[in-house]
Amino acid sequence: MAQTQEEANAALKERLKKRSLSVERADSGLARLLDALAGGDAMRREFCELWRNWKLVMGGDIALLAVPLGHRDKRLLVGAEDGMAMTELGFLREEIVARANAFFEKPWLEECQIMALQGRKGLDRPPEADEEPAPPAPRPAERPTGRWLAEMDPDSPVARCYRSFAGLDGQDS
Repeated sequence: MAQTQEEANAALKERLKKRSLSVERADSGLARLLDALAGGDAMRREFCELWRNWKLVMGGDIALLAVPLGHRDKRLLVGAEDGMAMTELGFLREEIVARANAFFEKPWLEECQIMALQGRKGLDRPPEADEEPAPPAPRPAERPTGRWLAEMDPDSPVARCYRSFAGLDGQDS
């Protein structure tokens, strides 16, 4: 049974009506994306924001000493470069927890654990910062000039080796 052009157009219009094309704000799509990346966990997304804003939340004095390493349950894990920084941060545990909870606007954290960094990278650094710079390109070796050949006995084994090393084989010195 052949359709007429009018019937085909009517069928197409009905299919297009069933589709709902809607426009939504970009921030709602971004929130869904972040939820998907964080596994739908709002707490994980909030911690990602804390790592990105670590220096702002902790302030310059604490951020210089404390490197965020993560969290475990209700415990914030903070790293320090050396024993002196660990001792200093030990006195600031309550303030670190209070600042983080103020950032979250919820009491998600109860304690702060200070540990040595031991080569670990902080979560406050962008991923590009973890990449090591490429080593410099090797400089091409300078070609020997053979300038000492004039002072050597041309028939000596050392002079022959030096002439070959300088790439002057078959040439008179």
